[in-house]
Amino acid sequence: MTTLVTMRGRVKTGIGGKQGFDTEVDLALNEAQIQHVITVKPAESQESATFSIVSATASYNIITNVNADAYAIMYVRNTTDDEPLVQGTVYEWHLQNQDGTVSSNVGKPHKWVHVEDDIVLYDKIPDATARTIKVLYLTLPVTMTTAVDFELQKEHERPVEQLAKSLLWLDLGNEAKAASALQAYQELVTSRFEPEQVEDENAIFQMQPIDNLYEAD
Repeated sequence: MTTLVTMRGRVKTGIGGKQGFDTEVDLALNEAQIQHVITVKPAESQESATFSIVSATASYNIITNVNADAYAIMYVRNTTDDEPLVQGTVYEWHLQNQDGTVSSNVGKPHKWVHVEDDIVLYDKIPDATARTIKVLYLTLPVTMTTAVDFELQKEHERPVEQLAKSLLWLDLGNEAKAASALQAYQELVTSRFEPEQVEDENAIFQMQPIDNLYEAD
């Protein structure tokens, strides 16, 4: 993994080699990597967890049941019935105002919504059937220090450094250079690929005749 000192040096070179600016550069790099993860959602920042639902209980604390580091919930699945839950809205959840003590409101949940620190399952509050819920979530990167390296894959280094330059130019009051650096960042993001995308576009696989994929016994 690349060190903060290495990335700092490259960013400082990109903004004219300014001296006595290390603290500001470090802050910009850490802010940039957070913004980058939220924008790109790289595979290494995605994790999953499971929890069991409880009868007549709609709300499940994310810190307790998923992970304290979970930033955003990306996907929820009922693994017991092998069904995805549809992401709803806070407005719809409030509108339904389902009461778990009313039998007609209880059953197999079909929707979920992120409300404050909870995942709320609704469009039927969970009944007494034992079910497991799987959650895919996004985590934010740890703060880089001289003892903590950049934790994302190599292909994310240059975009993060470029975004850090944009933030620093803003701090220095040069909006034109900030805008130029931001545009360069956006171009880097749109031109880079996750490993899964490279595999999906593998020319050898794309040209393989379908009837040759499997050999007869």
